[in-house]
Amino acid sequence: MAQGETATMSSGQEEAERLGYSAERLAVLLAEQGEKELAGRARQLEEKLEAGRLSAAFCGHFSAGKSTLVNALCGVRLLPSSPIPTSANVVTIASGEPARAVIHAVVDGEERTIEADPLRLEDYCKNGEVFRSVELTYPASGFGRQTTLLDTPGIDSTDDAHRMATESALHLADVVFYVMDYNHVQSEINFEFAKGLKDWGKPLYLIVNQIDKHREEELPFAEYKRSVEEAFRSWHLEPAGTLYLSLREPEHPQSQFEELKKLLGELEGLRSELAVGSVHASLRHLARSWLKHRLEAEEPQRERLELEAGPEEERAGLQAAMRELEQAAGGAESGPQALEASLQAEIGKILDNANLMPAATRDIAASFLESRKPGFKTGLLFAASKTAAEQERRAAAFEEELGRQVQAEAAWHLADLLRKAADREGLQGPERQSWESGLEAALAWRPDAAWLAERVSSGAVFGGEYTIVYCRDAAAQIKAQLKRGASWGRRAAAAARYAAAAAARRRLARPRRPIRALAGLPPRRGGRAQRARARRCCAGEPARRRSAPQARRRSRQRPERTGSPSPRPREAAPGLPAGAPPRRPAKPHEARAARGPPRACAPRRSCSRRSRRWRA
Repeated sequence: MAQGETATMSSGQEEAERLGYSAERLAVLLAEQGEKELAGRARQLEEKLEAGRLSAAFCGHFSAGKSTLVNALCGVRLLPSSPIPTSANVVTIASGEPARAVIHAVVDGEERTIEADPLRLEDYCKNGEVFRSVELTYPASGFGRQTTLLDTPGIDSTDDAHRMATESALHLADVVFYVMDYNHVQSEINFEFAKGLKDWGKPLYLIVNQIDKHREEELPFAEYKRSVEEAFRSWHLEPAGTLYLSLREPEHPQSQFEELKKLLGELEGLRSELAVGSVHASLRHLARSWLKHRLEAEEPQRERLELEAGPEEERAGLQAAMRELEQAAGGAESGPQALEASLQAEIGKILDNANLMPAATRDIAASFLESRKPGFKTGLLFAASKTAAEQERRAAAFEEELGRQVQAEAAWHLADLLRKAADREGLQGPERQSWESGLEAALAWRPDAAWLAERVSSGAVFGGEYTIVYCRDAAAQIKAQLKRGASWGRRAAAAARYAAAAAARRRLARPRRPIRALAGLPPRRGGRAQRARARRCCAGEPARRRSAPQARRRSRQRPERTGSPSPRPREAAPGLPAGAPPRRPAKPHEARAARGPPRACAPRRSCSRRSRRWRA
């Protein structure tokens, strides 16, 4: 048993060290990007892992009783509480001695630390613009020494500073207690906030406060509890637990204040496991927030570039042209070399397969070589002149036959290959005419009689074997000469490709900058509505739901499959205390999208007149 516990502790420590390293790296990255606030939050997560304390955040509407509940857990009135909004910043309360209060303030743009009496904090808690946060240490009786309570402003505040304070508390919280007024439990904003916490990945406990307003003669309390659970379940929300309190009547039979204190003690025992899951979720949320903030910051630049690039229809054509430009730009460097290599290989194949000395040509070559043999003569009278004439005739015949073979077997195929390459490169007009003239000149060479006579070896033993050797050597030299001539056309075709790429670059130089700049920006995540949701998510606000008409239109456009299972809610952190409602298979009428039911599908309000008070 001890070995298993030791292994578990070692694994937890390794995971905490890994997350601490990830938080440090993320802080450095955000600082390099100029996101000082987000970088500071990442460092807070690293410090949180080192502290090893349980952080429990209390959130809810204004005047839902958050501060009163925290005071009850502390056993003394530390925080101001009244029907009007009180806490305007995050108040952190730790159990310990001596009692002290540290206020972090911003005066004239400078951060200052102020120490104050922990029993006189009303002015500090209400002024969130100057006093950013309040840290209290007090010997509390309702929670342990390794637990820290976080009291936050109301989630329904319209003040940006209040929303940022709430988000900073959720950022550090290991577990969230959401406090609701008895009469407003089924308010839509409660479902939306709980949905946001589910997406965040923090364990959520619901606290229904002021249950002393309940009238048992109007509605049994068990029925009220069942309706609350069904309302959240219909939004695919299953909290880790639900508690019911009455701080005005501590002796109320349905109040679970003692169960809340016991729950905090159990959670404190699981603080290491909860901290690992919480930091992991907060790091993921930080990264998403930074990405969304970056997308929003680049939106003005994107709109300016879109205006410069023109309408979307024209931009599509320009983008296609940009792709061609990129291909041409890439081909400007590697294209000519690749074309030359390809043409050189094709030229080699043509010359290797060219049969310049077939049997008929070799017979004529043998006759030509016979005329070059020492002692060759024809006729008896005027033998010298007749011999010279015969030698010239045989040389001319060999020259004509060999020229015909060179044209048919090699030169024509080489010219056809190079002309097709020029066609592919779009070589036209005067440039094409000049290129054709150069190609004809390069491939115009043919072996003449003098060239053939120079290749005859004076000391050779003339015969059938020498004829074969002579024809082979002559064919090889002819092919080498043709290869040098074809190289001119090969280089000229490659130059045409480079010129075409340069022309395309000049032609598209002006629209190139905005198109490339737009391509360099991260893709826009949807339209205006999605960008608005991203801004609300960066500010820590829950996403807004579609109205009933919008939901009906959406369902008509994309009908649902009634037999598909409902999505499983995100699991809470491992090792949470018992109290979460048991999971059950989804019913067919609950197989909806994770966005929650439209307003038209919310629990019906056609109840009796007496029970409308708590459903209003």
